[in-house]
Amino acid sequence: MKKERAFKLLSSAITLENQGNQSAAEVSYKKLVTTYPEFEPGFTSYAIFLYNHGFKEAAKTTLREAAQSFKQSSEALRHLGNFLMAEGFDDEAISTFHEAIIRNPDDFSSWQNIARLAAKLGQENLVEEAYRAITRVLPDDSHYWEALGDYLHSKRREKEASEAYQSSIQFNPRAYGVWVKLGIVMLNLNRMDESVDAFEKAVEIEPTTEYAIITLGENLERLGLLDLTEKKAKLKRVDRRARKMITTSLSGLGSMPEAERRYRKLAHDSPRYAGFWHILGQCLIAQSKYSEAESVLHEAVHIDSGLSAAWCDLGIALLKQNRVKEAQDAVDRAVELNPHNQKAAQLSKIFL
Repeated sequence: MKKERAFKLLSSAITLENQGNQSAAEVSYKKLVTTYPEFEPGFTSYAIFLYNHGFKEAAKTTLREAAQSFKQSSEALRHLGNFLMAEGFDDEAISTFHEAIIRNPDDFSSWQNIARLAAKLGQENLVEEAYRAITRVLPDDSHYWEALGDYLHSKRREKEASEAYQSSIQFNPRAYGVWVKLGIVMLNLNRMDESVDAFEKAVEIEPTTEYAIITLGENLERLGLLDLTEKKAKLKRVDRRARKMITTSLSGLGSMPEAERRYRKLAHDSPRYAGFWHILGQCLIAQSKYSEAESVLHEAVHIDSGLSAAWCDLGIALLKQNRVKEAQDAVDRAVELNPHNQKAAQLSKIFL
């Protein structure tokens, strides 16, 4: 009964605040915390009221006192951490959120803010700890499995990233963007069949997703399916529009400067995917921009050292600059990686 009266008074205070009657609302909040000192939501709501009306120090003092009074709860500490984070006191905020999760290890919001602040401060181990804690608290939330996968992928921990993305897909199998990400990490792990399957699934869900279509085509090309007819047969589960787009993407983009512009954007947006850097290098070679192509292709083979075609094109860019020894090394690497790379095999004869 007492709790019901406290909620009624809280509701009255909130109504007055929403009506713009600040002085009456403040009277109600003060009455609430005085009359019902055991009612924690009264203190946190009063603190938020104070903070929103410019009394920031008073708001934080109210929350610190509430945290002392309600030692089993993380609520006051979580709100205090939010205030500190908003004011830019990042280290103090992280410490406060940590206090909150000591009291309640399942305090999702505190873990979420720890992840955000740790990423900002470069505390990488803490970022991972926070995301793993969130996936423990909310195991069926696909968004946070995806976020964990993104973090692991950024650290080149591709096997763990693939597992996180697969967990995300388990709870949201229609998220074509996660299928694309899974395809990329499988590609980086040289698990080509699984990479192709992932990209096919992305295209099946969203046939107009150009990113997945282009990447799928490049994966199929890398698997040795060099004939476009074979590629389209491989894509039998993909609708006609998607197959037309992949054929267009792989057959040429018309204006080479436009192709360069487009692939620069793709490489910028997805800097860890070697395929876009490789095609950008090809665009530059076609325009006789050999030095720039060399730099771009070096980036491609740095990301994926097993990409035979990119090593071959790097050899061409170097040869065009009369750097014969370096060109030969690049072409030899292309042949070593893929003895069936006919373009590299023909080019290697120049050095005999």
